[in-house]
Amino acid sequence: MKFVKKLLFISVTAAALALIAGCASGPKAPAEIAANVTPTQRTIVVDDKGASFGIPTPEWVVAFVQSGNLGVEKLPLYKDKYCFVVEAIEPSRDYAIAWVQNASGPQHIAAKVSTTVASSASNALSGEKGGDVESHLNTATEQLSNASFNGATKDDDWWQIVKNNDTGVEECRAFALWVINKKQLDEQVAANLQRIVDNNTAMSAAERAIYADLINQIRSVGGVNS
Repeated sequence: MKFVKKLLFISVTAAALALIAGCASGPKAPAEIAANVTPTQRTIVVDDKGASFGIPTPEWVVAFVQSGNLGVEKLPLYKDKYCFVVEAIEPSRDYAIAWVQNASGPQHIAAKVSTTVASSASNALSGEKGGDVESHLNTATEQLSNASFNGATKDDDWWQIVKNNDTGVEECRAFALWVINKKQLDEQVAANLQRIVDNNTAMSAAERAIYADLINQIRSVGGVNS
């Protein structure tokens, strides 16, 4: 059964929480930083964590803004690593920074992994019919999202103040980068998924065969990040 990787981009925000009034204050970045425009969103960077110290924006931040987690993983520094960026976009700089620094990297990784694996499993199971198949998939997704994956470490964090040129609104986007060895995470995801299948006696033989193929693909080629 062909394994299908479907990459999803999920931005982690605290929009559901109460917003802290007021935009972030502080020294503005040099002109060369302010020239960093994102054409698709019409935003411009007006302040940056490293601006006051003459420190350039890290490559991983630029790569993530442009291409998400997979863009970060393409950098030579993160060869053989999965990269997971926790992101918050808020009016308050202090709130955004505090949110990403206090966010649990392992929980974020589990949520991202469960979404990616569930998407691949859903595609692979599309030929099967019946509500039980969807119910089993939902159960597997939920259990993966609550799984504990060991070995992830926080590599860096950063923040920027950006301004929307069309609306004039400024907000802070804060990032925390978590990394983990690919083989290490692949094996943990495969083992967790195997336990989920083994413990679900209601699964049909056809379902088990599909999940077995998915587990083998995870172990051999990975693809649990997006």
